[in-house]
Amino acid sequence: MMEVLRGHVLLFKCPSGASEAEDSYVQTLQSAGFHSTCIPALSFNYINDECLVKDLKRPEEFSAMIITSQNGSRGIQHALDKHSLNEEWKNSLSLQWAKLPCFVVGPATANTVSDLGLNAVGADTGRGDLLFPLIESTLSKDSKPVLYPCGNLSREVIPQKMAQAGLQLRSVTVYETCPDPGIRSNMRELLEKKKGVPEYLVYFSPSGVKNTWDDLNAVGLPFDRVKVLAIGTTTEEALMTKNVSVLTAAKPTPRHVLDCLQKDL
Repeated sequence: MMEVLRGHVLLFKCPSGASEAEDSYVQTLQSAGFHSTCIPALSFNYINDECLVKDLKRPEEFSAMIITSQNGSRGIQHALDKHSLNEEWKNSLSLQWAKLPCFVVGPATANTVSDLGLNAVGADTGRGDLLFPLIESTLSKDSKPVLYPCGNLSREVIPQKMAQAGLQLRSVTVYETCPDPGIRSNMRELLEKKKGVPEYLVYFSPSGVKNTWDDLNAVGLPFDRVKVLAIGTTTEEALMTKNVSVLTAAKPTPRHVLDCLQKDL
């Protein structure tokens, strides 16, 4: 029987810095005495760059942009790199887009948006349904369309609410979400190295849950003895279908995850 390692946290995500030690979640949790490790649950393919570039080149035809994930920002950067537009973006296009609001969910996404030179608004909302009232209060039915670079698994909350409010939305799918091919081998390696299983598993998205659960069962993870933490209500809902007890961090920030873990102590 695998030992449960108290105070150890497994984050199903790619490190946000150049190394795991620079990841903001790892740093925050370790500063509070937790031992944290990252394992990617997902990989991403960036697509539709030609369609996206056409829209990025005509900021005058839009009233705003919506980016709800870091991969939305990365999709833009991928398109700029592929079409050799970084210089034009820096000197002209980003300056025009920066005059418009770029509505975002969470501080991590806000950081990637700011890195693109865009005007991030709404970082503290944490969820698409909480972001929408800000969008609705900023725009009107007479506003030009809003550009929405999104993923193939993005929820329909924002498109539905935009349609109900009579606001125009131009959605462009700029990335596809796929299971990370190394999840099972990475888990086996972690369990062998640690000589036990982390007390907490932290999930960041419903697709992360879907794409790892069978692999975790295959390596013999004892779900009845570990604790699972969801970031956001949609991830919580995905985990509840697995018949496990779920802790939930209300917003996608290291501080909210730490608060959730500390309340469980």
